[in-house]
Amino acid sequence: RAIGSGTLSDSEFGSTRKMADGSHYIIFDEQVSKVGTLETLAHEMGHVHQKEVFVNATPEMQQELRTEHLKWLDTQKGATAKELAKALRARQTGKTTDMPDAPADRLANAAYWRSFNEWYADQTARWATTQDKPLTSVENFFSRLGKAMKNFYSQLVNKKYLPSDAFVDYMDQENQQNEPKPDPV
Repeated sequence: RAIGSGTLSDSEFGSTRKMADGSHYIIFDEQVSKVGTLETLAHEMGHVHQKEVFVNATPEMQQELRTEHLKWLDTQKGATAKELAKALRARQTGKTTDMPDAPADRLANAAYWRSFNEWYADQTARWATTQDKPLTSVENFFSRLGKAMKNFYSQLVNKKYLPSDAFVDYMDQENQQNEPKPDPV
């Protein structure tokens, strides 16, 4: 399906839009690193996941994830903008996001950087790029890419780039509920 046009601002690596028919498209900027591109795609898929799956989760699950976000926010009190980006984004993107060493609270768009939506998308990116069992649709569609992504992240020793345990449990539960049924043929 052809998309007429899409643009990104100078500060964006990627973006997602929902079309009139309910489908989504993702646009992204070509990055120097394949890992950065994978993280951006996983992040944008996280926004789609939130719009399509999280909104239909039980109220208890939604509250559990919102509580997890609030816990994360508490850990960011007094952080610099650079520290906030590293704590929020997936590994490569966290390292390469250009942020000042000034207090994060002084950012003009501080609400964006602390928002549940960005946290959710980045938790999805971390989950998709660090778990033993990646998103089924990603693994099926991007089989070789998924394997390369898993191999790269299996070598990580720095655990600060992993998603929270509550988010991993949530995504694993969603995947179990939405696993494709075996073909009866």
